[in-house]
Amino acid sequence: MSSGTTRTLTDLFDESIETARIALEDSIDVFSADGISDAVDIAALERNRRARGR
Repeated sequence: MSSGTTRTLTDLFDESIETARIALEDSIDVFSADGISDAVDIAALERNRRARGR
């Protein structure tokens, strides 16, 4: 960032891009975790269904 307390438009833009990147990565992590959790749940339901002979 610029020296002192002066922030340029470029500084603000760079900070906004970094904030957006972090938010996107966090969202992907959450969706991935949800997807894995859903896949595990579906597999468990399928195993239970097969175990009951349905």
